[in-house]
Amino acid sequence: MTPGAHLGMLDTQLFGAATLPWTSGCIWSWRYPRAAGWREGERWNPEIAWEFLLAHSSWDEMRLALRA
Repeated sequence: MTPGAHLGMLDTQLFGAATLPWTSGCIWSWRYPRAAGWREGERWNPEIAWEFLLAHSSWDEMRLALRA
């Protein structure tokens, strides 16, 4: 596997890892952990989930909007 292909694979895995809490948090309205240092104790909603996805993905907002 070439280095570029390997980085692409890792980038796709990062996106998948970031979408799991994004989707699950919205479906079950989880509270964000108090010790997280970000949005502590707030319930997940689409706006918080989108902010989370932008913060935990290497993709830009346009690319995320097309994929998410």
